[in-house]
Amino acid sequence: SGMNREGVPGKSPEEMYIQQKVRVLLMLRKMGSNLTASEEEFLRTYAGVVNSQLSQLPQHSIDQGAEDVVMAFSRSETEDRRQ
Repeated sequence: SGMNREGVPGKSPEEMYIQQKVRVLLMLRKMGSNLTASEEEFLRTYAGVVNSQLSQLPQHSIDQGAEDVVMAFSRSETEDRRQ
């Protein structure tokens, strides 16, 4: 088949979201932002994901493109919280 999905570990949308959020929170923290208590709790809950993401994060400073994405993401997250 043209799909060629065999042998590729499938990630559920939830896992993808968790991975994405962990990555964003790590970037925010790396950029010197203070995380909220719930964000810190999230990172503690998914410590395993955090460790795998940390190993993938670039060690040098984050490029501007990624920073823009992070800021946009965190803004939408913050607006969600206020509702």
